[in-house]
Amino acid sequence: MKKITLGAFVAAFALFFVAAAAQAEVTLKITTCIAKTHDQVETYFQVFHDKFNKIAKGEAKIHYVGGPEVSPRQKQGPALRRGLVDMIFCPMGYFEGMVPEAGLTSVTNLSTKELRENGAIDQLQPVWAKKFNGRILGWCCYGVDFHIYTTFKPKASDKTGLDLSGHKMRSTATYRPFLTAMGAIPVTMAPAEMYTGLQRGVVKGIAWPEGALAKYGVQKFLKYRVYPGFYRSGSMVLINLDVWNKLSKSVQDKLTQTGLEFEQGSEPVLRKKADADNEKLWASGLQKMELKGEARKAYLRTVYELAWEMRRDKPYTVPFEKLKAKMYRAP
Repeated sequence: MKKITLGAFVAAFALFFVAAAAQAEVTLKITTCIAKTHDQVETYFQVFHDKFNKIAKGEAKIHYVGGPEVSPRQKQGPALRRGLVDMIFCPMGYFEGMVPEAGLTSVTNLSTKELRENGAIDQLQPVWAKKFNGRILGWCCYGVDFHIYTTFKPKASDKTGLDLSGHKMRSTATYRPFLTAMGAIPVTMAPAEMYTGLQRGVVKGIAWPEGALAKYGVQKFLKYRVYPGFYRSGSMVLINLDVWNKLSKSVQDKLTQTGLEFEQGSEPVLRKKADADNEKLWASGLQKMELKGEARKAYLRTVYELAWEMRRDKPYTVPFEKLKAKMYRAP
């Protein structure tokens, strides 16, 4: 009887130990504002998601819930703030109305390394904590430029860089200020609608970062890509602050380590993907339009300085000039 009792005790203890060990592994749910097949999300999986799950095995793992098909883009920031999801990977420009400083992340012209070293990201952390109830883990993706693409050859302008007078251009809030300054008529249009929009002549061009463009088939209609490139991605991996504070120091350290590696490691991965996408665009007959001289200077002034000036009077937590000093260098 004692043997049976002792055996039962050992078995029960073993089951308890196994159950406790299983419970010790924390699952962090993440959503992305862009589709899983997008270059940036593929890069996130390769350089952040999979690496963290490997080094944190047994302690924590990230579980991908889905992209905009499971949660609308603009709702993912509020969902993070409320704790409905543990993490998000999103372009911060989607949340400029919620966090004014988020609108500046795309219009910086400094590398992530520079933004880390000069304290810009540290300057943003308290803002993200207050407005997102979140913490910045990693910011990608420097080294991939944004461009204007057109179905016609645009005119150079010494005043704004390009003269797009009267032409409807597919736009988002990020591009609207400079497209308007160039005389264009901005049209809000989801990426999935670009092909039909260009096919039917609803729009005559788009603004878009390098990469993940050929899959939409729009190279069939686009004739010119304007140079120089501009801007950078404002995509960040964020974690809910309440969730972060409950994690062990070991898991926090691994998330921090992975985030820093993501910031530097995402650049070559995304650059390779963009180069492969560019090959498809060039093969379709897309041509470069290189602005030079005064037109080039005017173009960079328009896309950068106008973007900053248009955002000057927003209700920032950190003073605008302090933000600008850390995040922008006049070209």
